[in-house]
Amino acid sequence: MPVDTPTFHLRTPEDMFGTVPYLLGYHPTDSLVVLYLQDDQRVHLFTRHDLADHPDAIAGHVRALAHKRGATRVAVLAYGPPSAIDRVRATVAQLDARLRVADVYLLAEGRYYCLRCPACRAAKGLPLDPATTAAAAHATLRGLVALPSRQALVALTLPDQVARAETAEAIAVLRPRGDKPTAVLRFLLEEAADGHRLTTGQAALMAVMLTDIRLRDIAWQATTSLMWQRDLWLDLTRRTPDTHIAAPAALAAWCAWMRGEDLLAAAALNRVAAVDADYGMARLVAQGIGTGVPAREIVPQWPPTADDTLPARHGGEA
Repeated sequence: MPVDTPTFHLRTPEDMFGTVPYLLGYHPTDSLVVLYLQDDQRVHLFTRHDLADHPDAIAGHVRALAHKRGATRVAVLAYGPPSAIDRVRATVAQLDARLRVADVYLLAEGRYYCLRCPACRAAKGLPLDPATTAAAAHATLRGLVALPSRQALVALTLPDQVARAETAEAIAVLRPRGDKPTAVLRFLLEEAADGHRLTTGQAALMAVMLTDIRLRDIAWQATTSLMWQRDLWLDLTRRTPDTHIAAPAALAAWCAWMRGEDLLAAAALNRVAAVDADYGMARLVAQGIGTGVPAREIVPQWPPTADDTLPARHGGEA
């Protein structure tokens, strides 16, 4: 979950189904989402699994993570056709042996079904559109985003061939500047923080500057979980040619990881790995994702040092 994301208290099925797409960053299909809950119903952690995965494999992963993280109970939300009910129940049966499962629901063809309690009014299905719930509206107002699909989220990191060619041409004609590099970096970050998309020339300049590890690290320390930073680094990941892609894509991965968007972070890391499998910053983010622990717990304070030379636009964004 994002560092600056508001705490979600999920008390009803509508709360859960309305919130999950904003935790994942997209509306899931053919998925099983596990919410790891604290005693007050706050989401402690969440994981997504393919609905087609073997019940034993899913249950083993969930039990291990719940034990590791000290989760007191879990809720299971499944997304798929009505025919998936038996598979979901098989997974829950494996979980029940060693873990408290509070709720089990299946969202299928615009209706959600309670699979836990035969007497529940949702046992035979109730209509639900997660996008129209109060929880979805709350998440949207807080600046969170839920794209239509997993593919749409991954596509945020895919190259824009026309834009990449334009940036490459701009890089080829760049000439040395007399400005201090940190001042230029600050200006470019401020442009992005103010909501301006970098021009082709500015994108080229940023790409070249980030090949300097010192400047990249300054940009890294300025990158947290803010939406404008997500937009900036993803935009540059799409526009930057392979010769300069490692740093922008690694920064996109860092920002996504800080926001709790592990799938998006992994997609950005794939762009780095395609050109430099040993890029240190990317390997660090990959290791963080691999722990299964939220970034906010691994890196509780970021940036590590105060630097008033760089912009800090918060504006209530997450």
